[in-house]
Amino acid sequence: NDAGFEREVAWAMESQQFQLYLQPQVELPSRRVVGAEALLRWPQPDGRAVASTDILRVLERIGMMPDLSRWVIQQAAQILAALEREGCTIRISINLVADDLKDAELPLFIRQTCETWRVPSSRLCFELTEGGLVSSSDRVSARTLEALKEEGRLALDDFGTGYSSMDYLRRLPVAELKLDKSFVERVTLSPTDRSIVELMIRIAHTFGLEVVAEGVEDTATEDSLIEMGCNCAQGHLYAQAMPIDTFVAWWRASEAAQQQEAQRALG
Repeated sequence: NDAGFEREVAWAMESQQFQLYLQPQVELPSRRVVGAEALLRWPQPDGRAVASTDILRVLERIGMMPDLSRWVIQQAAQILAALEREGCTIRISINLVADDLKDAELPLFIRQTCETWRVPSSRLCFELTEGGLVSSSDRVSARTLEALKEEGRLALDDFGTGYSSMDYLRRLPVAELKLDKSFVERVTLSPTDRSIVELMIRIAHTFGLEVVAEGVEDTATEDSLIEMGCNCAQGHLYAQAMPIDTFVAWWRASEAAQQQEAQRALG
């Protein structure tokens, strides 16, 4: 029942049962790994998956989202440090929510956490949904948003599903747009969706923003995105979200394949 699940989620949060898995983000067309999105997972003894949307819904209802955001930031800094030891200096993207922008101390917390783990905060990317950014119009949220930009990189997540307008893109201090997978997965199926994605990429580039396409499942979709000038992509075509150790092994194999390809190209 709901009350029982709430108690389980609260216990999992307090006893640090959650984990962050990494899903790679690759540059197009080279497929060079440039980043990874940190995604929340709750491993179960019986191997079943608990949907992260269900976990987040409960944490929001019981007022524990600020605790989760700070935990995610700490975990991401530790992951960056671990990756650096392996020679992997990519960017890690983490998801924040609108309420995080009301926390004026959050940018300082990020800076101190990154100093503790001796990683540059510039290698963190903070993803916020359109709804979260649009609701950040009050003075505290706007100041926090500007301060977050100083600590790392800001991305507008799920672009195309919310309230976006030219005015928001002009005013918000974002460096990256993430195209929602509901559009991306239809670029080869629907001329209308292809035109919408093409237009969104053109608009983003007009504002000097990089574009990351989510939910890339096949090479036909990737080819279309390359034709449109999309900068980066993530999705099951490249890899699913993985625990950190698995990610490092996957990254090493990817780097080796890139080097072999470069050597072949040189003849």
